[in-house]
Amino acid sequence: MHLLSDPLFQAIFNSPVPRIIVKADAPLFTIVANNDAHKVATNLVAIDICGKSVWEVFKPDQSGGNGGELISSALTQAQNTNKTCLIPPFRYDMLTSDQVNLEVKWWQFEIMPIGGNGKPEFLLTTTHDITEQVIKNQTQEESQQKERTLNDELAAVNEELSTIVEELRASQEELKHLNETLEEKVAQRTLALTISESKFRSLIEQAPVAIAYLKGKNHVVDAANQEMLKLWGKGKEITGKPIIKAFPEMERQIYPQILHDVLKSGLPYYGNEFEVKLNRNNTNEIGYYNFINYPLKDENGLYDSIIVVANEVTQQVLSRRRIEQSESNLHTLIMKARYPLMILRGLDWVVEIANHGISELWAKPLSEITGRKLLDIFPNLYTQPFPDLLKKVFDTGESYRQEEDTFWVETAEGSITKYISFFYDPIIEEDKSVSGIIVTAHDITESVNTRKELERAYEQAKLSKQAAKLGLFDMDLIAGTMEWDTRCRELFGISHQNTVTYEYDFLPGLHDEDRDRISDIISKLFDREISKGDYDVEYRTISQNSGRMRWVRAKGKVFFSEGGKPLRFIGSVIDITGQKREEQRKNDFIGMVSHELKTPLTSIKAYTQMLRVKLKTQNDKFALPALLQTEKQVKKMTNMINGFLNLSRLESGNLHLKKTKFDLNSLIQEVIDDLKLTNTSHIFSFRNTDAAHVFADEEKIEHVISNIISNAIKYSEEGTIIQIKTEFNKGNAVVSVADSGIGIDEIHLEKLFGRFYRVEEVNTKYISGFGIGLYLSAEIIKLHKGKIWVESKDGEGSIFYFSIPIKIS
Repeated sequence: MHLLSDPLFQAIFNSPVPRIIVKADAPLFTIVANNDAHKVATNLVAIDICGKSVWEVFKPDQSGGNGGELISSALTQAQNTNKTCLIPPFRYDMLTSDQVNLEVKWWQFEIMPIGGNGKPEFLLTTTHDITEQVIKNQTQEESQQKERTLNDELAAVNEELSTIVEELRASQEELKHLNETLEEKVAQRTLALTISESKFRSLIEQAPVAIAYLKGKNHVVDAANQEMLKLWGKGKEITGKPIIKAFPEMERQIYPQILHDVLKSGLPYYGNEFEVKLNRNNTNEIGYYNFINYPLKDENGLYDSIIVVANEVTQQVLSRRRIEQSESNLHTLIMKARYPLMILRGLDWVVEIANHGISELWAKPLSEITGRKLLDIFPNLYTQPFPDLLKKVFDTGESYRQEEDTFWVETAEGSITKYISFFYDPIIEEDKSVSGIIVTAHDITESVNTRKELERAYEQAKLSKQAAKLGLFDMDLIAGTMEWDTRCRELFGISHQNTVTYEYDFLPGLHDEDRDRISDIISKLFDREISKGDYDVEYRTISQNSGRMRWVRAKGKVFFSEGGKPLRFIGSVIDITGQKREEQRKNDFIGMVSHELKTPLTSIKAYTQMLRVKLKTQNDKFALPALLQTEKQVKKMTNMINGFLNLSRLESGNLHLKKTKFDLNSLIQEVIDDLKLTNTSHIFSFRNTDAAHVFADEEKIEHVISNIISNAIKYSEEGTIIQIKTEFNKGNAVVSVADSGIGIDEIHLEKLFGRFYRVEEVNTKYISGFGIGLYLSAEIIKLHKGKIWVESKDGEGSIFYFSIPIKIS
């Protein structure tokens, strides 16, 4: 039997160790075979190199070092001396799997002569890819030395195997000539087989690698050397036992099925970093193994046994996984960080990883950042200090930080200036060298701009004070301090020079009737979503020294941080007492005139009603409509005068409620019926609940209802429906009036119930009114401790609501 086709030799040749066989025909050294492990290690999985010269496949000019010379010298030496030759570690670059680019590789070779008489016929080359150990895992040198030693011992085993094979071949030749008698032939053959089996078992026992021999369909452990027993964590007691009995923990694992498939198919199985659970030292352990299950035939040519060659790689796998997990954790940490973070590698500052914070900061997608050089991403950095700072950190291994530095980003819209606080921390390797830099950045542009806006606003406030008699106040909401200038103290009647406070100076200085209102406004002021930081109010102050009352107007602004936290509240206060007195005199005059006009209007209304009754019996086509129009105008003027009169009373504090119990639905129906007499252009729809009794000022609630319905008529087209509805909700009676009119733009909604406020639009400028109806209605509802509001969209109509408590109080 030829050596290369011998099953045992094939089992060793096809072990997980990369091996190649070449003919000893110097200088060509023709390749005869290479195993799967060799194909994977040399990236030649898809290429058949058999029949080619070594130098046709492994070109000397490709080595990247003196690898080509070393290989040539070693092959020649092994061929000339017929002795095993070891090549020390050398560099020989290999083409990658795409056969385009070169990949740096480090190797260690063992060349063993095989066959021939005096001169070898073949050279068996054992190839070890030691790239990872040389470049990244120098700490594993001891393990590599052990592996080289094992390879030397395996070479000796291979030589012994070669001798045994030669002996077996001689025995077989001898048996061919011994055919004198069948009995003698059997005896001779039995003797030879016994010797061969003894040598085979001796080979297994002395092999430096873990080898076992499994026999039969039950995979009985027929032989296993000490290395395999050590790997299994078992003793000689498992010999003669089926694998499933020797290892009960295998029952639910895939390994028994693999053995079954190998015998059935006759194909070897290669396991690479295969996970196996073993009970070793009375402990269930998970290990990782490289192994080969190679099937063997019996004398009838049937597969009946398996040679198992194994090598434990648990520590290597776990170490690699720990490194991979560490890298994964670092990647996750960087990507999930709430602040901009990235890693730069090498002196070219290649962005190895960057998170979305960096992407937002630079206004670039991550696809344009990751894997690129920093200065290729931002060429304008050449003229900025950042490259020199990075180099200093790389050279010294010392961290660097910079607060509030200016950074320019080029975008499609132009250059954007940002303010950044950044930190450079070196990545230091085990040999104390710096391999990269972790860059942490914080975009403080909004905070810086806010501070500058504060500074500008503060300066403007100072200038305003010089131009007018303004009092200035400044609240530092972070430090919890408040500063008032002399004028501000004067307007509150404060004579002491101590630090003023909100609790002991501002609140006590407010008029009793204004204190709750102003406190509520200020509490909402510090919520940016509600107030937007704008402050503009009028209130009364009472001097703490003299008791003097003043009217003041305060305007200011709250400045917020990027996250919406209030930082500072500054503003000014001006005395408007004189203006308020003028308004009071005006209101008094309006009240007096309104009161005086009510008497003649009442008489006119009575006379027109009497005339209308008398004219109903006459067929005067002009007089009756004229009287109806007159009555309509009288009612309009009466409502206007009542509005001015109530406004005057309200602002002078004399608008009081006269509450009685009445049916709200009946009151609404009366208002509708009254409006129908003078208005036939719209359709009224009233939906109500039964017995809507409330305790309120009936006359003033009637004014509110009449005003809201009249507005719905004025601001909607003729022929449309005015929908009125009452309902109960949480102890309140709620009235709504909906129209299909022109609607109200959102910008006007908040101001709609203000005094004298009118929506000035193209489609409303010809609609009459003074802007006091809704203001007065809102104040009446407020006196009833109710609410009034509106829902509307421009061009889609409006719904006005008001609610008042039902409970009698």
